[in-house]
Amino acid sequence: MTTATTGPISIEKPQMFTGKLTSWAWQYRWAIVGSLLALYLIGFSFSWRPGGDSALHLCYARDLLRSHTDGMRSALYQPLSPGMAWVLAACMHLFGEGPNAIAAGLTIWLAIASITLLLVYQWFSLFCRRGEAVFLTASFGITETFYSHAYELLPDIPFALGSILMLLGVERLQQSLSNDWCDATVWWQKKGVLRSVFELCMGIVIMSIFRSVVIVFVSAVILTLFIKLVHYQKWRILIFTSIAIFVFTISARWLALGVGPLSLHPDEKLVIDLITQTSPYDLLTRMWQNIQFLLTEAGPEGILGQDLGPIISIPIGLILFMLGLRLFRRRLLWGILFCAFIVQWILVLPVDRYFIPITGLITLAIWDGLCWLESLTAQKHFKISTKWLTPAIVIIWLGCNLATDLKVFASRFENHEQYRRNKYLGIPGLAADIHKYVDPAEAVLAPTWMNMELSWWSDRVVMNQLTATHFSYAILPLSDEGMLKMKQAKLIPIKELANHSGKRGRMYTLWLLAPEDHLNQ
Repeated sequence: MTTATTGPISIEKPQMFTGKLTSWAWQYRWAIVGSLLALYLIGFSFSWRPGGDSALHLCYARDLLRSHTDGMRSALYQPLSPGMAWVLAACMHLFGEGPNAIAAGLTIWLAIASITLLLVYQWFSLFCRRGEAVFLTASFGITETFYSHAYELLPDIPFALGSILMLLGVERLQQSLSNDWCDATVWWQKKGVLRSVFELCMGIVIMSIFRSVVIVFVSAVILTLFIKLVHYQKWRILIFTSIAIFVFTISARWLALGVGPLSLHPDEKLVIDLITQTSPYDLLTRMWQNIQFLLTEAGPEGILGQDLGPIISIPIGLILFMLGLRLFRRRLLWGILFCAFIVQWILVLPVDRYFIPITGLITLAIWDGLCWLESLTAQKHFKISTKWLTPAIVIIWLGCNLATDLKVFASRFENHEQYRRNKYLGIPGLAADIHKYVDPAEAVLAPTWMNMELSWWSDRVVMNQLTATHFSYAILPLSDEGMLKMKQAKLIPIKELANHSGKRGRMYTLWLLAPEDHLNQ
């Protein structure tokens, strides 16, 4: 182990594969940067990639622009952070509510992804050699979840920008203060401290605007600070800095979300209710199901971009979890952050795109694991040659992500109806008929998988069985829950208005509804 000139931690491997790989990465750094830039540019399109979550944010932005956020969809908007809606509403104000606004939003998101990659390189370069920083940044950039969501109108990419900005500020602050970071008399005399504090605060502000999960990052910072200052017995600094961070975060949440210091965001209330109001058996059952989903689907897809099946995914997931725990050897904050996100996913729900904020930490954990494995297998007691092992792991790691990136690139040439294997076949036409037949003051009951997309395309209120309250139209066929919703409302279909053929020839029909006693009149 030797100390790098640009940071406190590094591993000398001149004759090993990882050392040769990082030397090659630095030698051809501009070719790597150009290839990464080309990969993002050729995958870019001005066309919206349909999805329920992004459609919800688009509807929120449109209603915000029209000052209609207190309508029938207002309950859907309450859990959302406003950052997405603010940006998209500004685009709609400048370019209209049509495709031009979406094109502007997608361009902004690609720019944010590019800035994030630049900050990722700066973050890696603080504690890695230059070649390692280039390779790790490229590995981060081709990770399928980050790459594909650079083209999705979702808050994950801006939130990732805020998270890496916060990590960058914390790392620079720690290196600026060095061994004197607990001495309050030299805090503001150190070079770069104010810049680091500004980056830390800006990261928290950006995360607060785009997602409520900022509380996980802030809690990890405060816990890390608490552990370190208790170790050094710096009680006054501990109290002052903890209060300062807490007050700043509460202020940012209040400005961004309108959440008071004694109030909870709907997402936070969901977690509290889940822990306090769920029976121990149900809570453990939910946690076990989430662990299985995390290991078999969300984890492999979030890190490798592939669903590898349970037989392969579970061992890989366990290995990646162990590598994540090794982050404690690097920085206490990194290990706490990794564990905090794992706990959050187990309690609530693991989704592949939720890995984006800590993709940098996971990339670093995998790289550290490769270096450790190579050093271990190079020892004399390993009589069997394992020189192929590290290159094979690198090829599988990057190859899986690149293979899925190519699928994302191929989807660039698909229209709305072809997207996701013809999932939305016939749906844009159905949305046009909803706009034609349904009054803006009325609502439509629709299947869950299409209701928000129909809301955006039709410019009408389209609800599913979970969110519908009052509705006068329905799209059949519905699920059993949807039919139960109609039965509870004592409504029946009386007039067929339009029908369209969807995927695999399935028909979707727009019906006018009336009370059950309509037939008796």
